[in-house]
Amino acid sequence: MRGDVPKYVAIKGILLARMERELTPGSRVPSEAELCADFGVSRATVQQALRLLESAGCIRREQGRGTFYVGRSMPRTEQRPSELLESLIKHRDGAMTKVVHKQVRTPPAVVADRLGISADSEIVYLERIGIVEGEPIVFIRTFLPYDLGQKVLSDEHDLERMTIATLLEDKHGIRIASVRQTISATLADPSFAEYLDIDIGSPVLEGQRIYFDQSERPIFCTITFYRADRHCFVVTLKDWR
Repeated sequence: MRGDVPKYVAIKGILLARMERELTPGSRVPSEAELCADFGVSRATVQQALRLLESAGCIRREQGRGTFYVGRSMPRTEQRPSELLESLIKHRDGAMTKVVHKQVRTPPAVVADRLGISADSEIVYLERIGIVEGEPIVFIRTFLPYDLGQKVLSDEHDLERMTIATLLEDKHGIRIASVRQTISATLADPSFAEYLDIDIGSPVLEGQRIYFDQSERPIFCTITFYRADRHCFVVTLKDWR
């Protein structure tokens, strides 16, 4: 087990992924003794993990019968990797984005490199939460050069119902020609776990995007963390060989 993540939190995440992958609602979950042997941990640790799963509505425990998988408490939002989750939020009833932090700052070194600006220049930094059906499912960090960022800050109300890309194009005439994206798996850290209502160390999907104009110059970039229990990417492959 990783030392920086509580064992019971890691076990909860692994068990949930395993149940979703292998079980159907009503299937029996391995006993506490089997789980202790499987993970090489104490019974108390396994019980903590099971309590978290029970509180989340993923399992039910019946005295004298055992533990059973209930199924997903909430469906995952399905999305093609080429789509913007912010665009999906825009078209979902009751969905919105909420600005939770904004500031003018110098860029992290990797952001300065991606935007082709100096490390001592000023940028506008935004943190937003994507909310669907009253529940946070995505945390979005956005880095904009100062001049563009000031335009966005003046339209803060629109950030609840428009993507930044749409805002820049429709209201400010800034054409976005392409987007480069990478997707990877990571763990939730303290800087955003609370915003997503998940435990520190919970699995999340991390998407990094750079937006370019028609001359292939970077316009702005984002780092987005998707709740792995509420989101999945779907790919249809025709050229599968």
